[in-house]
Amino acid sequence: MRLPLFNVPDEKKLSDSDDEEVLQDNHESRISLEPPTSLSILAVDDSQTNQKLLCCLLQNHSHTIWEAEDGKEAVQKMVRAQSKGKPYDSILMDYKMPVMNGLGACQKMRILGCNSVIVGVTGNVMEENVEIFKGCGANGVLPKPFKLSELDQLWIEHGLTS
Repeated sequence: MRLPLFNVPDEKKLSDSDDEEVLQDNHESRISLEPPTSLSILAVDDSQTNQKLLCCLLQNHSHTIWEAEDGKEAVQKMVRAQSKGKPYDSILMDYKMPVMNGLGACQKMRILGCNSVIVGVTGNVMEENVEIFKGCGANGVLPKPFKLSELDQLWIEHGLTS
């Protein structure tokens, strides 16, 4: 019999060495719940100050960061990365930007087949605005400023783990 997270031996008698092997198998088959490291991230924000802070924070945790100043540029960079076979692991998207806002960019990315974890990052976290952002394709929404632990938790919930 097999359970999703553990290998359960059949009914045969196990020796001590078999016990060690089963314990090792169980340890290896567990899902990691550690915060992800070395992610490829597109940070989208029209504020240079916010972008610098976000980039420094994420680079200090071993992530590779690309930047975009508005939704249109973000969509172009996402398409380029996807076409090269190197899609972003996550996209951090501001809500309100010139040229194309976060909502429009998020929708366009999903229409174009983007499977990255998109996180809305905004100062406007009223419930209805959060739901609108999610309705446009965001996997989650965090307030500005956010704690890295909140972002890590969101990534873990969406399968981005070490």
